Amino acid sequence: MDRSSRVFDLGCGNDALARHLKKRGHRVTDIDPSESEIAFAWKAPSQNQIHHE
Repeated sequence: MDRSSRVFDLGCGNDALARHLKKRGHRVTDIDPSESEIAFAWKAPSQNQIHHE
């Protein structure tokens, strides 16, 4: 996968995968049906430049 790939993390849960991919230079969008999981992801220090839905 190219370093600047656009990645959709479906069922993102605690945002760990998104943070890992963002550190590697990917553009990440988190998608999770659970409002509480998205709220948790928003509070994570890496939330900047990760789009949460």
